[in-house]
Amino acid sequence: MDHEYISAIGGSWEALNEHHRICAEINTNGGFFRIEKNELTICELTRQFMNFTQAYYALEESNSTPQTSLLREALQPLNSIYGESLVKVFGPLALTAVRQKMVEMA
Repeated sequence: MDHEYISAIGGSWEALNEHHRICAEINTNGGFFRIEKNELTICELTRQFMNFTQAYYALEESNSTPQTSLLREALQPLNSIYGESLVKVFGPLALTAVRQKMVEMA
């Protein structure tokens, strides 16, 4: 196997094997990667929530509704500060920081 390819995905045979495992899971799950609940990021949670709201509030003639636009705007401070953080570590202090960011943006 080409060593440049191995370096690009982590630099080791273990990384290569993990890459192949993840690709296989994505291929067998309809193009989606299953994330364990304890590994869910804020970004992934809000993306799933927005997918739900788009279906829930969908208008026949359009995918975008005023409700989904408002929700997307409201979630922006959360995603900008904690998007890559795990949901399981988001607590009261983080919520206070997001609220402060919202106040500053107003």
